[in-house]
Amino acid sequence: MTDEVWALLPPRVDDARTEPILRLLRDECRERGWKMTVRHTYSLVDKPFLSPTDTVALYGSLHRRSVAILSIQAPGNPGPYFFTRPPQAGTTAYRAENIGSVRSLCRHKGFFYRWRWDREASNWPQIFIAWKSAVGCSGTHDPRCLPLHVFRCGRHWNRHLLRAEGRAAFDDQYGTGHSRTDERGFRWEKGPAHGRDVRIVSGCELPAGFQWDVQGSGEFWTPKAGWLVRRYVNVAPDATAWGKEPHVKPIRLRVPLIFDPLSP
Repeated sequence: MTDEVWALLPPRVDDARTEPILRLLRDECRERGWKMTVRHTYSLVDKPFLSPTDTVALYGSLHRRSVAILSIQAPGNPGPYFFTRPPQAGTTAYRAENIGSVRSLCRHKGFFYRWRWDREASNWPQIFIAWKSAVGCSGTHDPRCLPLHVFRCGRHWNRHLLRAEGRAAFDDQYGTGHSRTDERGFRWEKGPAHGRDVRIVSGCELPAGFQWDVQGSGEFWTPKAGWLVRRYVNVAPDATAWGKEPHVKPIRLRVPLIFDPLSP
């Protein structure tokens, strides 16, 4: 399967700075046979955000191929960030618990690289190739295959899961293997296979159709959709969620999502 490179541009694009970098990326991807995807981020309260649509598309790609995410940034600029639940049109503020960094979103599942536009081209292709050669997940019992932006847990766990002792501590707190309970009280149980989609987590191929039956009651959010869970909702490793009434009901958003009308 073709590898992919996502180039994330800052909200206020300086073509004189970014175009030379994009030309280098296009040449590199063409030479190596990699697919290239370019997306803009958007500014909200002086932070750059990836749109909900692009967030879902990126996270889906991370589970189907090897992906390098290159964040092209000015020196000292933060981000980029993403929304863990859909923002609504007219949003001018956000709650800290409803956002996360794109770096953390991609950790365990993709190769993230911050490219400052005031620096020379680096050896990121070689680092990406080395990253691809390593397997960063041991199977469906490994907490690194969880969509950690929808499995509610402390943010420090994202980094802690890089180490074996961190993964063991995570199991101690949330449960092991195929039965875990997140901080909202939702119980994530391995469910029967749904479909034939084969998802990949950092070089580890998961069984076809693998998903969790997420059991509980209350609101369950992904970056682009919400569900009112009465009994359970089905969730895949790429955070795709689905279900049928009376077990779960989609939450209707009253206004369009911010950013998405502007997404390229």
